Amino acid sequence: MFYIYYPLTCNKKISGIVLTFSFGEKIVNFWKIVTYYILYNFDFYSNNIDTFLCIVGGVLKSFSINVSDRDTANFLKDFLNDNLKKCLEISIEENNGNFLVNIFFLNNNKKIFDDFSYYFSSFVIDNYEKKIIDFIIENEYFYFSSKDKNYIYSIYTELNNISFENECFSSIKKNIKYYLNNCDFLDLNGFVFFGIYEYTEKIKNKVSEAINSFVIEKEYENFLEMIKSYIENSTSKMYKVHLVYLNSNATLLDDDGNEIKLEDISSNHIMSDFDFSKNDYVLNTLISIAPKKIVLHLLSPSDNFIDAIYQIFTSRVTECKNCKYCKNYHNSI
Repeated sequence: MFYIYYPLTCNKKISGIVLTFSFGEKIVNFWKIVTYYILYNFDFYSNNIDTFLCIVGGVLKSFSINVSDRDTANFLKDFLNDNLKKCLEISIEENNGNFLVNIFFLNNNKKIFDDFSYYFSSFVIDNYEKKIIDFIIENEYFYFSSKDKNYIYSIYTELNNISFENECFSSIKKNIKYYLNNCDFLDLNGFVFFGIYEYTEKIKNKVSEAINSFVIEKEYENFLEMIKSYIENSTSKMYKVHLVYLNSNATLLDDDGNEIKLEDISSNHIMSDFDFSKNDYVLNTLISIAPKKIVLHLLSPSDNFIDAIYQIFTSRVTECKNCKYCKNYHNSI
């Protein structure tokens, strides 16, 4: 769609008006580009009016975004108005129950193309990425509960990084530029859910990563619950055990301060092909002893190993602060 700037000769001075130009069912009064006394002492002859209109018509351009509700149309209009400083006009008109957000700008202005691509990409990511993820999970992973789906989304956000976000942004921006250069109309919902295939595939792959992490985490939690149940039904071989944790290494002591010999997991032929850390042996020994009380001397920051101790032994674990064992191990550093 083009909007025509039509010059009028008046006392050898040019004043400008804009014709109301009908294009199909759309009528636009593009008043904002009316200017007065642009050129002086210029005779405009009728035999070159068509040439003038063709030139100006090729310079002015509009781009329309179809949205399904008034609130979204108003929000999009305000968002674009706040960010597209070089845009000539942004307006809203009703269109068969939907709403068209019309953006008017100069066709040869590369900056407005870049700015519009940038800010509209931001708009899509900020307002529709969560909806796209929900759509993917609902259709491809419908068997998860609502609670699990919400947790999967939280994992997805944790997996995001700047590199991935930049890739997604560039992908949408490329699609927007294609529409600007080749079309004058875009349906927002159609574009978001079907018109940005490369972006959607990136989201699908990241959702798949989140699903895998969720499943592994669930299996791990189920495994810990199984161990917890085993301990609760086992006879304790020792009432109290001290667990000293320093530089991510665990040491088990009895109540007299003697180091407890660790059980050898690798002696089991089923587990012989696996590599185990010292902490794995410590955990296995604790499970075998099933102590009524574990005194934790935490001399290093907590990590996954300590979290597992708390999950398995729960109320049996108490944390010590600055006792003789803590001082002895601190002094040995």
